[in-house]
Amino acid sequence: MEKNFVPLIDLVDYQEKSENDKQNAGLTRALAAFALCNAADLTPEIAVSSITDGYDDNGLDAVYHAAEDKTLYLCQSKWSNDGLGSIDVGGAEKFARGVRDILSLKLDRFNSKITTRKDVIEEAINNSVRINLIIVYSGSDKISEHVKRVFSDLLADLNDTGDVAVLDVVSQENLYSIVSMGGRGEPVDIAIQLFDWGQTKAPYQAFYGQVAASDVAQWGARWRHKIFSKNIRSFLGSNTAVNEGIADSIRKTPAHFWYLNNGITALCSRVQKRAVGGNSREAGTFECQGVAIVNGAQTVGTITSLAETAGEELATARVPIRLISLEGCPPEFANEVTRATNTQNRVDARNFVALDQEQARLRSELLIDGIDYEYRQGEGEPNGENRFGLVDATIALACSSSSPDLAVQAKREISKLWDDLSRPPYKLMFNSGLSGLKLWHLVQILREIDSALEDLRYFVSDARVKSVIINGNRLVAHIVFRNFICANIGLVYFKILDHTDTLHVLTQQVVIKIAEVIVDCYGDSYLAHLFKNLSKCKDVANQVGAIAPDAKAVDAMRIARQELS
Repeated sequence: MEKNFVPLIDLVDYQEKSENDKQNAGLTRALAAFALCNAADLTPEIAVSSITDGYDDNGLDAVYHAAEDKTLYLCQSKWSNDGLGSIDVGGAEKFARGVRDILSLKLDRFNSKITTRKDVIEEAINNSVRINLIIVYSGSDKISEHVKRVFSDLLADLNDTGDVAVLDVVSQENLYSIVSMGGRGEPVDIAIQLFDWGQTKAPYQAFYGQVAASDVAQWGARWRHKIFSKNIRSFLGSNTAVNEGIADSIRKTPAHFWYLNNGITALCSRVQKRAVGGNSREAGTFECQGVAIVNGAQTVGTITSLAETAGEELATARVPIRLISLEGCPPEFANEVTRATNTQNRVDARNFVALDQEQARLRSELLIDGIDYEYRQGEGEPNGENRFGLVDATIALACSSSSPDLAVQAKREISKLWDDLSRPPYKLMFNSGLSGLKLWHLVQILREIDSALEDLRYFVSDARVKSVIINGNRLVAHIVFRNFICANIGLVYFKILDHTDTLHVLTQQVVIKIAEVIVDCYGDSYLAHLFKNLSKCKDVANQVGAIAPDAKAVDAMRIARQELS
């Protein structure tokens, strides 16, 4: 660290301090940068530029956003000259407070190293889907039970709507391991036992077969995100529709899992079969070096998450797997495999909507009125003056529902609304009582609300109001729908241009009111998650209550628009 990191560290704020203090500060910051390098696969230069340690750092010594996989890294480090100690309760509580403050966009509580990156950090917080918390210290002691409780409470708060945040605790022992492996952490080398295995020798060597799900869970627990380092996606959490389906399959019919799962594809720098077992294809053990799972991250992540609650089922379940050796392969072959295994067409819940006769009826009705409704999945989502698709239709129906339930689900994971075409929530939206014209009018209203939010986004400077606009868009739409009174929706008399100004003003009023409720009642909340929490969204909607469009503001907007035209 003294060679690769300390020379890059900014210590301007320690110019007036003693050499001992300056050295400790340099090593503490280098430690944070070193941990970031290992966790996020960064160069020392990029890691050092993410350092926030200093006066008023609010417990965060480094902040980094990996835009490509939408992961936010928040780190606290502690250097110990004598090699003893760990993170104490005070440090843990300060870190937890800093995490909550930055995620709730209270950036005024941080030093200039964060406030000068205000726009970048706001964008990162509003767009991150994963949060990686890192505690790194050079002492040899274990963290205490009290400290563990602080971190456990923090993770419980952050993960109340799904497995979004993880905590990596890196101690002296872990640091030695990372350094001994060249600074990038221990390589992913696994002895994999395959059942009913086979092989392909040409043009490149590969082995295939079945692996015990319990073994897969051990891989995930030991290497976590490192095993997915070459995948285009890491584990997305247990609460997605696909991953809930994987978990249900293991819990209910573990013996059938091999038949129901697409399996895992792993690239290995080298694969060598052990001599034990001879040529028997019933079972074999393979020494796999440099393992990187390039397809199957959701399978591995879900299986890992079931380790404590479904141990017996995991022991029964088998997972299909391919082990591809890169020995003797062209340089681009690994990228080709990664790209191909992640871009082949998949059939998901949305595709089955095409079988619903109600969808065909709605399309036919709308064609008579010159509206193109495309509910089958194709290239992108249809959009245009007289065109819309299934996603717009579903969101409009969800947000216009009488309660926030469907709007929140549309925000969390819209595909859940298409899970079962024979019962709610799908049947609450798409049923024989819905006319094509009403559906189109609701979509037009939603588009005006979204347009108003987009306009508002570029005029507000308050970070939390901006987060309401970005993350609370579906709840905003629900409350606007609830307060927009128009008897002509679904009738030929309805003209969206007659209501544009009202919808824009009402949207602004709702955003302001929601922001006020957030400040009063949920000031410490991470808004990207709050708007996916049904009970909190119901409470916010109830507190916002009824809102009448400001008539003067509507008239002023109408006059301004007419003058511009």
